[in-house]
Amino acid sequence: MRSELEDYFNKINNNVSRNISNQSIRNSRISNEFTLGDILEKAYISLDNTSNRTIRLRPDAKLFLYRNFDDFVLKPLSGSKLPRRALYEGIYQDAVHILQVANQLAFENQKNEISSHQILLAVASSWDSLRMLRSDSW
Repeated sequence: MRSELEDYFNKINNNVSRNISNQSIRNSRISNEFTLGDILEKAYISLDNTSNRTIRLRPDAKLFLYRNFDDFVLKPLSGSKLPRRALYEGIYQDAVHILQVANQLAFENQKNEISSHQILLAVASSWDSLRMLRSDSW
């Protein structure tokens, strides 16, 4: 039974991987210079410089992180007077922090990849320190 569930999960995960192409993730533009997908990719790449062991980011985690930043940060702040560079920096710093925490959680739990569950736990444990939640951003 366990093998059946694992096969089913792997099949779903592979389908999600194929459907989450870099093109679809790069559509939310912050400016002509960068997109949300670019920022999140740069944040993930930065883990190599800040972590002893960078764990693979699963497609569900990538989508979860992207959708949450897009729906709950980028879209609400897109009409604000916040300069685009400040928006970029805030999202980048928060994404790096969330990914570092998720990476550490996955490592501590002996996982070889970061799932959306680790992203959720990382956001919850980092909530008070996230830069984009500060009142000057809103």
